[in-house]
Amino acid sequence: PNGNLVQFSEAFADASWGNQTVTVGAAAADPVGGTRAKSCASTGTNGMLWTSVVPQGSAPSGYVLTGSVWARAASANQTLSIGFIDSGFNVVGNIIHSLPQNSWKRIWYTITLATASDIRILIGGFSTWNMTTIELFGAQGVPGPGPSGYQKTPGNYGHHAKCRFDTDAFEPRFIEPISASLQLQIAEYS
Repeated sequence: PNGNLVQFSEAFADASWGNQTVTVGAAAADPVGGTRAKSCASTGTNGMLWTSVVPQGSAPSGYVLTGSVWARAASANQTLSIGFIDSGFNVVGNIIHSLPQNSWKRIWYTITLATASDIRILIGGFSTWNMTTIELFGAQGVPGPGPSGYQKTPGNYGHHAKCRFDTDAFEPRFIEPISASLQLQIAEYS
């Protein structure tokens, strides 16, 4: 649950990312003091990037997902959409954010899924990214109601389809009245 469901969170030119009229360019200064952001230029009137966050066969209906990315625009009055699409490129949900000029902003969108289709995060589209360059950093998809702390991938990829509790016995530890803790080990199997 603490992993990032985006396979390559900073490599927007990786084959796992699809795009429409977006060219991923050079590295740029990122919001955490490094140079891992990417300069991404839309060469058309409806630039967008997308990547899978819930693979086919996962049956995600009922999942709560949050997609997020840091964005910085050089242009004034720039907007950018973030949301989710299904395998047929149907919009599952989205929100449009206003980006402050020359300042990083983490944009995000949360949804409770009502589909069994595979799900992709969508950055851009809805005529928000037109013939302009936006710097992007740290795309993330997490199972939960908020953007949470950033987890770089690859390295902390969050989709583990074959997991179970490592034991059938759950033994709580009672700390004091009205206070207990429970640790559950998760095992991944093939």
